Amino acid sequence: MQRLNPEHSDNPKRRKNILQAITDNKQMFLVAKEHETIIGCVIGWIEPLKNVGKFDQLILSSQSKKKDALNQLYNELEKWFKTKKCPYVIVDVVTKNPRKELYKEFGFDTVLEEMRKII
Repeated sequence: MQRLNPEHSDNPKRRKNILQAITDNKQMFLVAKEHETIIGCVIGWIEPLKNVGKFDQLILSSQSKKKDALNQLYNELEKWFKTKKCPYVIVDVVTKNPRKELYKEFGFDTVLEEMRKII
């Protein structure tokens, strides 16, 4: 695992957010590489009001099916949250997202569900 190097932020629309994630003490941007190719990433941040860790998704390249890379990304992110004294971690995930099973393997429990009605 390594932090993203600023030279890798080629997309101008995302450059500002990525660079902020690299330099901000309240955010962490991690990438997983295989043979010098980025195969996965995660951005985590600390919610300021409760000092809780949060991330919205672990991303893995469609060419890579290495679940181990996702485990490594999450484990590194969790270590960072612990150094920041976060009491717990939150991940927002849609109901039918298959990644929910992986989050359960990491020890996550469903605490709150949101219901919607299209009108």
